[in-house]
Order: sequence, then C-alpha cells, then structure tokens
Amino acid sequence: MENIDKIIEHIGTRLKEVRNILGMSQTAIAKAADSSLPSWQGYEAGKNIPGGKVLEALSKMGIDVNWVLTGNGKMMLDSSNTTPFREDIKLKVIDILESMSEPNQWRAAALLLEFKEELSKQAAPAKRKQ
Repeated sequence: MENIDKIIEHIGTRLKEVRNILGMSQTAIAKAADSSLPSWQGYEAGKNIPGGKVLEALSKMGIDVNWVLTGNGKMMLDSSNTTPFREDIKLKVIDILESMSEPNQWRAAALLLEFKEELSKQAAPAKRKQ
C-alpha cells in the first residue's frame, strides 16, 4: 500500500490536471471551489487534502471526485451524473453573449464546441485506465 504522502501527492497532481483541463488559474479555481488560494496551492503541491466543500464544488463542475481521490475511473462525470445546469452560470453566459456582435456570438459558440470536444478527448485517457 502506498504511504499517505504519496497518496496526497497524487491527489495534488490530479487536482492540477483538473485545473488545467478546465483552463483555470489557481486563483479562479480556488474561488470557484470556495477555497483560498493558499489552500488550493497546498492541495496541488500535495501538502494537504481538500475537504468536503471543495470536493462538492468540483463535483458541481462535472469532476468525478472518486477519480480525484483515487485515480480510478474517469476525470469527468458522465453528463447523466452531473447536477442540472446552474441557472446563474447560464445567465452569465447569456449576458456575455448578448454583449457581443452576432459574428462574435457565432465565434464564441464555435469555441465552446471546440472546448467541449477537447475536454472529451482529455477525459478519454482516464477512461482507458479503468
């Protein structure tokens, strides 16, 4: 069995991978996970383990918490397992799109589709490890 330091280090590595897949800075993901920046940095550095509040926030972002903690399964939850689309996020995206010209709205939609495809590709290697 792995020692606890190695387990925490692997969790940190997976959290960094999650952040990179989501395209977020440490500051942004710490805020989204209702954590402080120093705490998040400690998680990624393998110095401590995130608590329930952070893990719940990751789950709401579509991240499989079991994968974060154990490395088993896929990084991303199946869409059938995710929470319903958050209305506040939907409204924020709509506000942003409404502030753009129509050509830029189409560009943004295309970028979102590319991002979705990239997330699917990057989550696929974790699925092969099952």
